[in-house]
Amino acid sequence: IQLCSNFKQSLDFLKDNEIDFAVLDINLGSETSVPIAEKLKDQGIPFIFATGYSDSRVIPESLSDVKIVSKPFTQENFSIIDQLMDKKTS
Repeated sequence: IQLCSNFKQSLDFLKDNEIDFAVLDINLGSETSVPIAEKLKDQGIPFIFATGYSDSRVIPESLSDVKIVSKPFTQENFSIIDQLMDKKTS
């Protein structure tokens, strides 16, 4: 598990590491995680968006199929992650 606290750190980590799954906070202050999500999608890496706000309006149509979970996390949120990880390994 790696926590990246900003856009640049996320891109650097993605470039230099193999990733199995990602949880992306949509709102990164003055930026969004949409460009990171697009890179993950291009590489076939499963991910979800997490948000504590109703900021799903910033998600482009090309990413509209990505699951969005609300913070704080619940057991149901973790079930979604389990399902996505199961899809990747099957």
